[in-house]
This record gives sequence, C-alpha cells and structure tokens, in this order.
Amino acid sequence: MIMDLRLPFARGIAALGLLAPLALAACGDDPQSGGLTINYTFAPGVSCNEDQENVVDVRVELGEEGSVAAETETCDNAGGELVLAGVPAGTHDMFVLGIDDQGDAVLDNLGGLTADDRVEIIGGNAKTVSVELGLAPARLEVRFQVEIDDFGVQCTADNVTIKGLRVQAWSISSATMLISHDFDLCDFAGYIPVPDPMRQINGRQFDTVRLQALDASNNPVGGLVEIELGASVGAGKQLQLDVSCDDVSQDCEAQVLGGGSGTTTTTDDPTGDLTGGETSGGGDATAGGDTTAGGDTTGG
Repeated sequence: MIMDLRLPFARGIAALGLLAPLALAACGDDPQSGGLTINYTFAPGVSCNEDQENVVDVRVELGEEGSVAAETETCDNAGGELVLAGVPAGTHDMFVLGIDDQGDAVLDNLGGLTADDRVEIIGGNAKTVSVELGLAPARLEVRFQVEIDDFGVQCTADNVTIKGLRVQAWSISSATMLISHDFDLCDFAGYIPVPDPMRQINGRQFDTVRLQALDASNNPVGGLVEIELGASVGAGKQLQLDVSCDDVSQDCEAQVLGGGSGTTTTTDDPTGDLTGGETSGGGDATAGGDTTAGGDTTGG
C-alpha cells in the first residue's frame, strides 16, 4: 500500500488518531492519485480451501510484484474485497492472488478476461472492480544436457545425434496430455519453463511427465521416459527436472529437484534418480503430436 507521506510529521502528536482518517479522506481529492476497491469471487469448484488448495490470504498487487501498490486480506470463501487508497493515477497491471499456507500463489485473476488484468486509476476518483479467482497453472521447468563419456557436449557440435528434447505434462489419471513442447538443445542455459501461454498445465491433474530425446529433425531418439509423480503437482506449484542423455547409448535419465508433489521446488538437491522411469523402448512421445498452446516443435 502507498504510504501517506504526511503521517511521519504527525508522529508524537496526541491527535494522530484524528489526523490519519483526515489524511486518508484527502486522497479522494488528490488529482495525482485515486482509490481502488477490488471485489473478488471464485470460479466454480474453487474457494479458499477447495480440493488441494489451502488459500490463507488474498492479495492484490498493482505493478510487477506490487511495485505500485499492494494489499492483503484473509481469504473468505464467500468472496470479499481489498481496498487500496492513494494509488497513483494511470493504468496499472493488476494481479489478484490466492496465497496458500506455503506462500505460493495458487489462485489468480489471470485466466479470465484480459480486462481483469489491468486497471485505470483516475486522480481524485474512487473505482471499484470485480475479479474472479481461478486456478493458477502449474509450472514445469527443465534443464537438459547431452553427454559423451560423461562430458557435456556443445549444442552446435556436428558429431552429436541428440539435438533436442520433447517435454510433455500429462494427467495419467485421466489419460490426457496437458501440454507438449519441443526444445532445441541450444535453448538451454539453466532451467527454462515449458511455455504455457494458454495456461493448460492444470496442477490438479498434472501427475506425469514424459520425455523424449530428439534428433535435428525432431525425430525420436532412444526410448520414451515416463515419470509418474505419485500425486498431482498442485495448482500454482512448480516442478523442476534435471534431464541428461548419453548421446552414445541414447539413454536418458531425469531427477526431480527439491520439493515434491503439491509443493514448490526451492532447492537444487535431487530427491531421487528417476532413470528407471517406465520406457516404451523407443516409442514416440508425441501422443498424437498435439502441441497446442506452446507446443512449438520448431526447437525454439
């Protein structure tokens, strides 16, 4: 929340309790700022403590990470409101987030109309907007390396067969592929996310990852690796995978880094070698080749 700069001068004055409300009221006449009230409701099947989510607070942030203004209130299953005073006049990105007991944003207002994502503040005026909170998508990040004799290879090397990686998020429980994306080996410089502009990685359903090494023409190389997580990752949660492939044997292995199902990955400590994940003996991981919403197969 933007601080009223007049308040420090009132410290130590016995009448502070009267001055603060007067200062707040004056904001309504300030041509440089205005007031904003956000009324929030929930999408069907979503609330503070529905299914896997345990939302403790609802927070509004104007600007990236609340750089313009921010306010937090306890989550109310019946819906509620957040009030901001003294918001600088102008048009601001608006993020309304449901924060769970681990501090993760598992609900947000970004899955509906684009108009819900921005708000215009007119100086001297108060404004009220309504937003609907839905499930934030889960996030899948991958780090990929190709090796020969245990040494990482340059992505531009001519003598390397494996030139890319197909990454798919699946709901095995419902036999549904949520998203597929083909990465080029040269895309990688640390962990990079699977693009999900259409927010298709539903965290309530995301319980399996399939990985397929690719050659320069995006043809499968070696076997399909399937990693069953044992439980869904959870709305708004992040899963990181460290994947490496031996270019000679064409065997691939993956490690889930930190955290686990329903938690956000925060460390680089591997929790288990998933090399033994089910393989299809060289089967194609395209699952029909559906690469909708970020499933670009151009390799970057």
